[in-house]
This record gives sequence, C-alpha cells and structure tokens, in this order.
Amino acid sequence: MLMKNNFKIYFIGVCGSGMSTLAKYLKKRGFWVAGSDVSMGENYLDLISCGITVYTSHDAKNVRDADIVVVSSSISCSNAEYLEALRLNKAIYKRAELLGLVFSTFKNTVGYAGSHGKTTAVCMGSHILKRSLTAFVSLIGGKDLDLDNFQYNNNSKILLGEVCEFDRNIKYVHPLVSVVLNVDNDHLNSYSDIFDLKNEFYSYLDRAKFKIVCKDDKFLKEYTSNNVITYSIKEKSDYKAENVKSSNGKYSFTCKLKNGNSIEVNLNVYGKHNIYNALANIAVFDSVFKLDAEIIKSGLESFNGVVRRFEYLGSVNDINFYADYCHHPTEIKESLKVYKETVKDDYVIIFQPHTYSRTKLLFDDFISVFKNENVVIYKTYPSREKKMLNGDGKRLAKALKCPYIKNEKIFKKAVAKGKYAKNYILLGAGNLYDIANSIVKNGLV
Repeated sequence: MLMKNNFKIYFIGVCGSGMSTLAKYLKKRGFWVAGSDVSMGENYLDLISCGITVYTSHDAKNVRDADIVVVSSSISCSNAEYLEALRLNKAIYKRAELLGLVFSTFKNTVGYAGSHGKTTAVCMGSHILKRSLTAFVSLIGGKDLDLDNFQYNNNSKILLGEVCEFDRNIKYVHPLVSVVLNVDNDHLNSYSDIFDLKNEFYSYLDRAKFKIVCKDDKFLKEYTSNNVITYSIKEKSDYKAENVKSSNGKYSFTCKLKNGNSIEVNLNVYGKHNIYNALANIAVFDSVFKLDAEIIKSGLESFNGVVRRFEYLGSVNDINFYADYCHHPTEIKESLKVYKETVKDDYVIIFQPHTYSRTKLLFDDFISVFKNENVVIYKTYPSREKKMLNGDGKRLAKALKCPYIKNEKIFKKAVAKGKYAKNYILLGAGNLYDIANSIVKNGLV
C-alpha cells in the first residue's frame, strides 16, 4: 500500500500527536495528505507549514477524494467524515494499523512500548542515531526540545517509533527490536485486568527478534524468551547502572557494556527514572546495532528533554509556571520528586485529571499521591470520553479537601491575584498546558 504514492490519504483527527507524525511522514514520502481536527494547537500550525491541508471542522465532503482514511482513537463512530468514508466504501485504517504498515516497510525498526516513558526513550534513541550520523526516521508521540516530534531522511534504514497499548493498538506493530520499559495499571479500560495488559506486552515482545526489558519491573522480570536483553538499576542484568549520583535532580551513572568496557553517562534531564530510559537505549544500540560507546554516551548527554516534561513556561506577575505531562499516579510520584529537588518550596500543584475512566479507576491512587501535597484540582479533560459517574475532578477535589477550579476564567483570576503560591506546577495531559502557555505569552487577557 505505502509504495503507491499516488494514493490520497486523509486523517480524521490529524492534529493528535501520533496522527500528525504519520501525516508528516507520508507527506515527505510524496503522498497527497490532508486531514481535519477541531483542535487548533501547535500541531495544526506545524502541519500547515508542511503543506498539509487541515480542515477545522468535520465535514463529509472532505473525505470524498481520499483513497485511504485514517481514524484517530478519539474519533467517535458517529463522526460525519467517518460515516461518509464507510458509505463510500473507502479503505479505513486505525492510526495504529497505519503505524504497523509503516514499520513493515523498514528492515531495522525499534518500537518503544510501556506504560510510562515512551516519548523520552524514543527521543534519547533519536539523539544517539543523530550523533552516529545514521540516516533514520523517528516518529515521536511528543515534542523533543531540539528535534521536534518527527525526524526524516530519504535514505533512512532505521525507524524508531512509539507503540501505545491503548485500545490494544500495540498488536498491529511488529518491530525488529521491541522495547518494553515498564508495565503499570494504565489504560485498563482496554483490558480485563493488569495481567491481561501484561500478556499483551509479552505478545509484543514475542513477535520481535530482539526483546529489551527492564529487570527491575515486577512484571517484566518474569519474561523469558530467546534474545532477551535486560537492563536495571537494582537487579542483576545485562546492562546495569552503577555509581548512581545526583546533582540538583540530574543523574549520572556508569554502565558496563557487553564487551567489558564501561561508559559514564551524565544525563542533562531531571529525574532518576530517566536512567531507565537511558539504559534501554544503551541495550538497543550496543547489543543490536553495535554503535560505538562514545556515540551512545554523546547522544544520551545531548538530549535536553521533551516539551511538557519538567518544562519551564515562564512567569507572569512574578509567578513561575512549570508544566509536566504526567497524568498517572506513578508518573506524578516520580515528577514530584524532581520538583522537590529543584523548585523546592512555595509551590502549588494544579492537577488536571485526564479522562473520567482513569480518574475513576485510579481514584485511591490519586488520593494517595496528593494527600500530603499543596494541590488544586482543575476540571477533568475528557479527551475521547463522555462524563462518567465518580470520574470527575470535582469528586477528587472533595476527597482531598482542596480547591477546585471549574473553568479557564477562574484559573486566570486566581493567577492574577497570586492566590496560591509563587510557583505553579501544572500536571496533566489536557488543555491546561495550552491555557498557561497563552497566559505566559499574552498576559492575563
């Protein structure tokens, strides 16, 4: 399918992080690409600058010229463009199906999966390949501060990409190298329980020639197969971080390689959890691709971070704004460790729950992670969901006995008065980040 560049491909929900990278890749490959999205964020402007037509409403007539229609997981089955594509018997692909097809066109592929850390890990891998002067394609689910969310070279022999487990999308992707960073209780609305999720990750690993797993993860440590390559900080493994040190939230470590040599890595990003992301990439590029140790080290140290991962947005009225994409209790716990090492004091956490189902399912875990924190809850970002009983942010705020902000107007008013603290730490994967960015750039208008 992907060799026929005369195909016209239309994306419904094209501004989503995973959709936009695929749209840009196919545009670079010479396909006719267009799409629609009601979101007008940064990805919209980025796609326009790439020469991709983006409609800001969903209209049935938009899909009529397309040969292939790609649908985001957030699009409902009642969407006008989707219904028209069905009526016209168009070839319809889920985003994950298309991603799997793209993977199948490369001989050397690395798919980064796991409940947490995928974006950071694929970005680190991209920096390693960039330092090695290897031609590669990188499909990133977030935005690297230096590489953005997409890297492309016409002569690429290696593809790096994120592989998401939501809606069992992981089943469509068959990489040469499968990386699974961790297994946690997220997206369980797509699985019967966490053991079902674990088994899906295991199946993903089974399909690959090389399997990269974290030996410190309680689920992954049990995985056995041929060509399993392990990494860890605590347990015995093929690649283990030793001499771990911290300096104001940034970590360094030493890792012994398979040939007996060692490299010392000084990470330029915050948080101990990033050691795991670095180790996963050391395992990939030392064991599988046999890159020089100094190139791996240089690539890891050149990585400066990802948008919305401990990102300083700026200040207004002498109030500083920090943003972090974390929206799962495990991620929040790790992020707060970083903020306590760096921002240290006089801060308030503004948390925007992401989806009603996650809030309902992990309610007690959110209570546990926030119970001793200075926290304010912002209204839930629904994403693809309809409102769900016992799943909104207001209930969470009530249980925590903390303030609740129900809209943007009230949030801006609180900021204008410096109501909560001098440092605002904004947590969540919703639109609060865009609101805060607008405040920093345009003031309180």
